[in-house]
Amino acid sequence: MKKFLFIAFASLVTLATDTSCMRDNFYTVTFKSQGGTPVNSVWVREGSRIRRPDDPTKEGSTFLGWYYTSRSGVKWNFETNAVYSNLILYAHWNSNGLDALISLVSNAETLLQADYTVGSWVPLQRALGAAKTITDNPNTATAAQISAAATALQTAFDNLVYIGDLNTAIAVSEALTASNYTPASWSALQTALSAAKAVAVNPNATKSDVERVVAALQTAFDGLVPA
Repeated sequence: MKKFLFIAFASLVTLATDTSCMRDNFYTVTFKSQGGTPVNSVWVREGSRIRRPDDPTKEGSTFLGWYYTSRSGVKWNFETNAVYSNLILYAHWNSNGLDALISLVSNAETLLQADYTVGSWVPLQRALGAAKTITDNPNTATAAQISAAATALQTAFDNLVYIGDLNTAIAVSEALTASNYTPASWSALQTALSAAKAVAVNPNATKSDVERVVAALQTAFDGLVPA
């Protein structure tokens, strides 16, 4: 009788062990559409492939696929990749107008602050910062946000007041020696130079202000008479 009980107990232990080994592990796959239409999470058996869900949509954007990370990284391959743990996949998008915004940002970053008035430079930097927030996180931006950022940055570009030539003209004039020219022609140059320098440091100088004093300074320079 004792022998029978021992055999029965051993059989139960073996059965329990076998059942435990046969039990499947399931993992949750979460889809983050990053501004697109929502995609439901799924449970997947360990070692199995994910059934590709319907592609999400996003206004003004083209869906590129599902990726391991929110910004960049490797694209998930539904044909070959298998699941061995809980997983989050992120939708990546190519937003219409994004390339144009990236180009504007690139151009803005090549400019030198010294070549522009403070009053026009500050708005450019503000628009540039907003645009870079989008270009650094393109998958979270809507087409409307991209368009608005591009418009704001382009407007700031158009409103820049360039003083590079003015600064050059001032530097050239200041390098001259008074004794080399007649008093009258030198006086005319100094008058034009003073006006030019006032505009150069005026944060709110306009394009027409700059053009006017540059032209006046050039005229005075051309009118210098050697002593």
